[in-house]
Amino acid sequence: MIHEDDEPPEDDDKSKWEKYYQLETAGIHEYGNSEKEEKDRLIRKSGDILNRTVERRSDGYYVRLPWKDAHMLLLDNYSTAIRCLENIWCSMQKDQNLLQRYDAVFQEQILLNILEDVPKSKPPPERRIHYLPHQAVMTPRNQQQSSV
Repeated sequence: MIHEDDEPPEDDDKSKWEKYYQLETAGIHEYGNSEKEEKDRLIRKSGDILNRTVERRSDGYYVRLPWKDAHMLLLDNYSTAIRCLENIWCSMQKDQNLLQRYDAVFQEQILLNILEDVPKSKPPPERRIHYLPHQAVMTPRNQQQSSV
């Protein structure tokens, strides 16, 4: 039903836009405070995050990722790593040559501090311990030493 006193839809859209522009020119901004105050607040917050995440040590600066505040507890994964190593040990018993090559790679990685012995009775207090399950990459046909 159409009445003579109804405004056409174009005028309704036009009045909505006029109200919008009136609000914008009235000093209503995206932020609750003035834009300068809001920028100052964000700069202070960024500085606080920077001060909390950068640490000066004897060998240089250490920077944590600022958005990584909450740390989930990481399990040590010891039982999974031992189980994988035991399975590999059992399969290696069939090929002594491969077992010796495997041992040589382990010994080399121990010398290069890639692998380290972590006594279960006395773990280092300042570091987290996480055991990685071993996965071999063997290329028996290749004459080069395999990565273990």
